[in-house]
Amino acid sequence: MEKVDLVQGTQEWLEYRYQHRNASEAPTVMRCNPFQSISQLRKIKETHEDTFQGNLATDYGNKWEESAKEKVEFLLGVGLEPAVFRDGVYSASLDGYGENGNESIKVEIKCPFRKQDSKLWAQLQAEGSWDQVIPENYVWQIVHQHLVVPTARTYFFVFIPNEDFRLIECFVSDEQIEQLKAGWEAFENPETEQGFDVEQAAILVDRRASLKASEASIKAELGEVESELKRMSGEKDTEFPNGLVYVKRSRKGSIDTAKMEKDGYDIEAYRKPETTYMSFMQR
Repeated sequence: MEKVDLVQGTQEWLEYRYQHRNASEAPTVMRCNPFQSISQLRKIKETHEDTFQGNLATDYGNKWEESAKEKVEFLLGVGLEPAVFRDGVYSASLDGYGENGNESIKVEIKCPFRKQDSKLWAQLQAEGSWDQVIPENYVWQIVHQHLVVPTARTYFFVFIPNEDFRLIECFVSDEQIEQLKAGWEAFENPETEQGFDVEQAAILVDRRASLKASEASIKAELGEVESELKRMSGEKDTEFPNGLVYVKRSRKGSIDTAKMEKDGYDIEAYRKPETTYMSFMQR
């Protein structure tokens, strides 16, 4: 482990990142980054050009990160500073690193733009181990950080300005470290397998994941819109503008096979022959 004398956000730091395996890239490598695909990351590494310039969410996080750091410093009783470390080709730019006596501490800070309405905040309310409560993409970011900087204590801190926070201690396992290393090796050394071009397949898989995410988002938004229209209709037949109508319909009920079996019918005698089919499953 080596501390690198670089200021995060500078051009020198950006150039340095192109030459290393970075913690923020770990979710992409482990194929769970909803904002970046494998092919997009490979292009950035090859061209040394990253077109992402930030957005409202990243601007919000940058604005409140210092306040969040001050809050977590108070909670942990230790001073923290941003720091860059590397271990060979692996690198990690930490939001907060500090030492309390002989004990080293690192903290990953998140300030969700949508506050309590964010998916991150909602998931943090669940019960379970640290890597079940924290979203998977952030889990691998923390695993990567621990690979580079194996501190005595590691924390994930979510801060909502002037309202609330969550501080979660993380315990990275050797198995997670090995899984991440394998992921990085596969990223750096794509090979042709099973008779098809793995590189092209990866592009298509990433595109499918992006489309599925869009589909889920559209379905969720459609559900919200239709719920509001139903509320406006008062659950009565209604004609809305632009030709949309909301009407009551009926359909036959399903057959109660459990009751048929109870009454002595042989359900299997009426079953059609078994068929096989192919389907996608995400591991």
